[in-house]
Amino acid sequence: MKKFLFVPVLALAAVSLSCSKDNIAGEGGENASGKKEVIVFSEPQIEIGAVSAGTKTTLEGSSINWENIEYISLFNENGGSTWTYELTAGAGTQSATFTAQGEPQTGFTYAIYPQNSNVPSGAAIAANLATEQTYSEDGFPTLYPMGAKTEDGKTFVFENLATVLRLPLKGTGTIASVTIESVGGEPLAGAATVDFSGETPVMTAAEGASASVTLNCTGSYPSIGSEPVYFNFILFPGTYSQGFRFTINESNGNSTTVTTGGTAVELVAGTFKNFDSPLTIDTPQGWNIYNNFSGGENWSWTALNNAHGLAYITDVTVDDDSRLFKIRYGENQWYGINQTGAQTEIPLNTSYTIYESSGDTNNGDLKVPAEADYTGNYDFYFDIWPHNIIITKAGEVPFYIMGTNNMDENDNWLGTRMELDETTGYIVLKNASFPSDKNGGPRFKILFGTNWDNNPYHIGAISDANVQIGGKTTVGKENPRDIALPGSGPYDIYLDFNRIDNESKMSVWIMNAGEVPAE
Repeated sequence: MKKFLFVPVLALAAVSLSCSKDNIAGEGGENASGKKEVIVFSEPQIEIGAVSAGTKTTLEGSSINWENIEYISLFNENGGSTWTYELTAGAGTQSATFTAQGEPQTGFTYAIYPQNSNVPSGAAIAANLATEQTYSEDGFPTLYPMGAKTEDGKTFVFENLATVLRLPLKGTGTIASVTIESVGGEPLAGAATVDFSGETPVMTAAEGASASVTLNCTGSYPSIGSEPVYFNFILFPGTYSQGFRFTINESNGNSTTVTTGGTAVELVAGTFKNFDSPLTIDTPQGWNIYNNFSGGENWSWTALNNAHGLAYITDVTVDDDSRLFKIRYGENQWYGINQTGAQTEIPLNTSYTIYESSGDTNNGDLKVPAEADYTGNYDFYFDIWPHNIIITKAGEVPFYIMGTNNMDENDNWLGTRMELDETTGYIVLKNASFPSDKNGGPRFKILFGTNWDNNPYHIGAISDANVQIGGKTTVGKENPRDIALPGSGPYDIYLDFNRIDNESKMSVWIMNAGEVPAE
C-alpha cells in the first residue's frame, strides 16, 4: 500500500531581514548600507529614522515605511508608566518625526513599537502579538514589533522583536483565511514579554500565548493563480520542534491542510523565512473525502482514486478526536447519512449505504469508529453507483472470494481476502484454484465485508451460462447462485464495479492465471 498523507512536505529556507530596520533586503540579500537606524531624543520632539511595519504600513520594494498614524512608547526601569509619542512628519518614508502627546518627559531608557500602555516591570514590559492578523497584499498583516534602548539618554537603536513567515500559494480559487499551527504546540503569538535587560531587547511568549495564528483576508478575497501570492505571518522567534501545519480556507468553503513535516524549524527575530516552493491549492475535482481527520475546526478535502467504478484511498491517518467525514463529488455534490445533524459511526468492514443531498448541512456526518487498542491507519472504499462506503483497517481489503478454493475439513467454504492492485485499481484474487467439493464442481461467491447474513452485496451468478473465462461475467443480487467455473483453474479474479444496468448488477473478470483484463 502506498502511504497516504494529507499533506505534502515543504522545505523552509531562511531569507534575511535587516535587523537594523533601515530596509528589508531583496530575497537572499543583506542590507547594503549596514547602517543602524536611530531615534534621537530632542525635546519636545524625537527624530525617528527606522523601518516599521503595521496594519497601515506598506512594503515598497525593499523598505518598510512609516504611515500616517503611528505611535511609539518610551519608559524606564525606575517604575511608572510609558509615555506615548505620535508621528507628526515623515509619513511614507523610513524616517519620521514623533512628537510627545502632552508635556514631554526625559530620562527614558527604552522605546517600544507599537504603542504600549502597560506598566513596565523593571526592564521588561508585557506586550501582545496578534493571533488574528489581517492579510496585506504588499506588506505585513499586523503591527510589526520593535524595541530600542539607549546608552546616552537620547539615541535609541531599534531592534526587530518578531519574525515574518511567508507562505506562497498558487493554483486556483480565492482565499478567505489561512491558519498556521505549531505541530509541537509551541506558542506562535499572543501574550508576550519584551525584556530589555540584555544587549538587545528580546520578545518571548508569556502565559496564555497561542499555538495558532489566523490570517484573515478581509474585503475582497485575494485570488491565486499560476504565480505565487505571498501570505505573511508575524510570529514569535524560536525553535518549532515539529514544524507547522497550515489550513487554507477558500471563499467557496473548500479547505486544504498541509504541514512542513516533522523537521524542526527555527525562526529568528529580524528575519523572514520563505518556502522553497509554493504550495498549490486546487479546486476539488471528481470524488473526494471531506473530513476533519487532522483535528481543529476546519475541514479539508482529499481526492479519491477512481478505478472501475470504485473510489478509494488507502493508509489514511485519522486523529483520535477527529473522525468525522463526508463523501463529495466536486465541490457541491454531497453524500452522508440522511439524517440532519446526526453523526453515524460506520462499522469497520461493513458496507454502509449513504445518500446524496443538495447541501452538506442536510446530511449527518459519517464517523470512523475508534477501535480499542488499534493505533493504525484506515482504508476507505466507496462504491460509486449504489453509494456504499466501506472502511477497513489499513491493508485489510473488505472483499472476499468464498468458494471451493478455500475449504475446511468438512468442505465448508472459507473466505479468502482479495487485494487492491494499486497499479490498475482492480480488486483482485490471483492464482486461485477451485476444486470440486461434495456438493458439486468448482464455484465461488463474492462477499463484501465479513457479515454474511447482513450483506447488501452477497452476489452470485445470474446464470451459470454467463461465466466467461478471459472476459466479463455479469453477476448480481437477484436469485443469487454460486458462480460455477468450467475448470479448477488456477484463475485470477478481478472485480469491476462499473454497473451494467442497475446497482444490483456488476461485472467480474475471470482470467486464466497471469492474464490481465482487456480495458
